[in-house]
Amino acid sequence: MDPFVKLVQRDRLYGSLTFQPVKIGHYSVAVGAAGFATTTKTGIELHVSERLEADIRLKVGTQAESVQVSAVDTPLLQTDDASTGQVMTAKQITDIPLNQRNYVFIAQLAAGVNPSNGSRGQGNGDFNANGQRATQNNFILDGVDNNSNAIDFLNGASYVVKPPPDALQEFKIQTSDSSAEFGHSAGGVVNATLKSGTNSFHGDVWEYIWNNDLEAPPGQWYAPKTPKALPYHQNQFDGTTGGPVLKNKLFFFFDYEGNRIVQDSPQLTTVPTALMESNPGNLTQLLNTTLTGQTQPIKLYEPGSGGTAILGSKCGNAANIMCVTEIDLIALTLFKMSPAANTGPAGLAYNNYAWNQATTNITNQIDARVDYNRSSSDQVFARVSWAHEDKTETTPLGPILDGGGTFSDGTFTNYAKNAVLSWNHVFAQTLTNQARFAYNWGYFNWLAQSANVNLAARFGFGGVPFQPSNGGLPNISISGINGMGTPSYTPSPEHQNVYQIIDDATKIWGNQSFKFGVNFQNIRYSVIQPTNAHTSPGFNGHITGQPGTSFTGSGIADYLADQQNSNNTSSFTLVNNGHWYRAAYIQDDWKVNNRLSLNLGVRYDFFQPPIERLDHRASFYPTGGIDIPGGGTGVYLMPLSQKNVVLSPIFLNLLAKDNITLKYTANRGSAIHSARTSYPE
Repeated sequence: MDPFVKLVQRDRLYGSLTFQPVKIGHYSVAVGAAGFATTTKTGIELHVSERLEADIRLKVGTQAESVQVSAVDTPLLQTDDASTGQVMTAKQITDIPLNQRNYVFIAQLAAGVNPSNGSRGQGNGDFNANGQRATQNNFILDGVDNNSNAIDFLNGASYVVKPPPDALQEFKIQTSDSSAEFGHSAGGVVNATLKSGTNSFHGDVWEYIWNNDLEAPPGQWYAPKTPKALPYHQNQFDGTTGGPVLKNKLFFFFDYEGNRIVQDSPQLTTVPTALMESNPGNLTQLLNTTLTGQTQPIKLYEPGSGGTAILGSKCGNAANIMCVTEIDLIALTLFKMSPAANTGPAGLAYNNYAWNQATTNITNQIDARVDYNRSSSDQVFARVSWAHEDKTETTPLGPILDGGGTFSDGTFTNYAKNAVLSWNHVFAQTLTNQARFAYNWGYFNWLAQSANVNLAARFGFGGVPFQPSNGGLPNISISGINGMGTPSYTPSPEHQNVYQIIDDATKIWGNQSFKFGVNFQNIRYSVIQPTNAHTSPGFNGHITGQPGTSFTGSGIADYLADQQNSNNTSSFTLVNNGHWYRAAYIQDDWKVNNRLSLNLGVRYDFFQPPIERLDHRASFYPTGGIDIPGGGTGVYLMPLSQKNVVLSPIFLNLLAKDNITLKYTANRGSAIHSARTSYPE
């Protein structure tokens, strides 16, 4: 069978045998006793996180005789565990059409689950289970943590690595009533397991192609040809292989997936008109309601006049034509670099620039696993997952002026690593232990196109901070046209390092199976996400408008005159958080009799409040006394060096679980499940 390990148990009293922990796979069970024929049940399939009962009835005879029973003919019920969930096998995973070949989308088909609409991860399968937020789900891969700890899920999902469907043995989505072994959060549990090698070599290769040539045209085949669609090309390809290194002892499994996407998306924005660029300061087109789309002409006034002097009157120009001496040279230089209007009637002052945003996405990822069966008492496996996603998106005004949006233009990086080393050891027939050591790493970042070029200094801006990743032009906001410069919240590098130790022991005592264990996670996550680290001057038309009067003032005029109404600069500070997650549990799976099973468990979770490790954070208290020597009362700042935990820890986080399973009918063909979980108030 699959695991290539022979397990032996002897029963002396209760007429029941328990094997655990056991790897998922296909098994056969042989039972023999003096005075009875040996009975073998084949075709038993064990799924992830499952307790399965196989009833075997012995017939009078000799042990030399044998009776064969197939589990296919006698379906097995999960009668020893009241937890609810849905298991997806390898065949089911590969048979279901999946968006982006992402197995997480299957979880949205489970009971009590809905897509997480509006969240950053909705495009990558995030879901809400039983009314909980997507951030409350717990993603497990090969028994260890696979959760994203990024502050804002910049990677676009609440998990870190995503093996391709062909690489998964199976996964289970549990939405309620899980055993005490699972804690961490209150949402769903997605428990996935990677395939392992077997005694025979196996593998597959595939490629999915999606482009314009494969799309059916709208309407009937005889309809007139429609304009050619913007290019979209996606090639997603994968290969898996596995087999023996030493038969029955050492096995390997490896998979690779690549994804290439090239796409153009139509966009529409506003740039200066041809007249505005060729005759700097000439804003007379704003007086034409046909060109502005407004109900009244937009009148401009001299900066500093408070709306009493018409713009241009200072030097004898016509209305809405600036004096040459009022135009700032740096502002003019950038203004004339704007792309030319290319859509709508001549002189249109809004929605006059159509452009195609080109997106290129290159993703590579691998999974490698090695299984070693030293003996029936010791099994070891190690698995490493690695993923790199690099995405670039062009900006509306080009690589210098930029003008892109936050987290939608520039360069995106999504790198991830996840590794586990697991050791199963059987101390005795009734005592086993599984120890796992894991590492969960992620690096996610958005950068502007000119992130490493000091364009601000090149064009004459003074006092603008620069360092690697914080380049480009200031984030200039101009009402009436597309802004210029580096978007807000860039750069935005986020790191996570999660070191994990898990140990689970199982003790069988008569007709009770006790499982107890601990989970230690050292979680570190850092972020640099300044709102405007490159300064953000704003021009909203207030300076050239008439206070309290609509249809007056223009951000373009304010900008050309270098009359800012606001400017913000943020510190470029690394916030480096760290905390511990510690958990312990005990689970008693008690088979009271042939019809009644109890699952009783208690779990303790401790989430240490985050600690900023570099003294880069302080907390503001509006009232109260200062708890430092020589302090007084009133408003104060509390630096980390004095008290580094802002929130008080919650020490009483104890969960109690009691689940009941009752089999009924003469042939035990049905079961009733009941479960309850008590949370601390």
